[in-house]
Amino acid sequence: GFGVCSLLDGGGNDTIAVGTEFTFNSNLTEYISVAPFSATTAVVCYSDSGKTKLVTCVALEVNGTSFSMGQPLQINAEAEQSPYISVSGLSSVLGLVCYMCNGCASQDRLGLCSVLELDGTALTAPGGSVALSGDQPRRTFRSRVSRHPRRWRAIPSRGLAPATCLK
Repeated sequence: GFGVCSLLDGGGNDTIAVGTEFTFNSNLTEYISVAPFSATTAVVCYSDSGKTKLVTCVALEVNGTSFSMGQPLQINAEAEQSPYISVSGLSSVLGLVCYMCNGCASQDRLGLCSVLELDGTALTAPGGSVALSGDQPRRTFRSRVSRHPRRWRAIPSRGLAPATCLK
């Protein structure tokens, strides 16, 4: 199915209200991971299985009950239909996405990570991807650090069903 998010409101009455669905990818979307970067911004990473087949991330911003999104960012031009994708927000402007490099010529099936930088809903991965192994040189990244309570959660989909983003 498509990549879809909905806001969920706990409301405090032991009930959960499901908001309007927002489609962040209108192709077959698999292996979805979502992470908060702030109280109103999250990054969703996924395999765009219906079009590019690549590991792709996009920033989503919530304003009241509506969503807006930035341009999708392809993380690796070789990693096709990677089944293991995980994204984490480290601050309001910095995150990390890790994935298995499925189909990569020199790094096939290795774990790779990319630092993500967020400016509004503009997402970049300025350092490329780094392989996960004990003999890699240490890399240092600098960013402004802001601590926000984690208010987003993900319910990953199974098979072709859409995933749900929770707030």
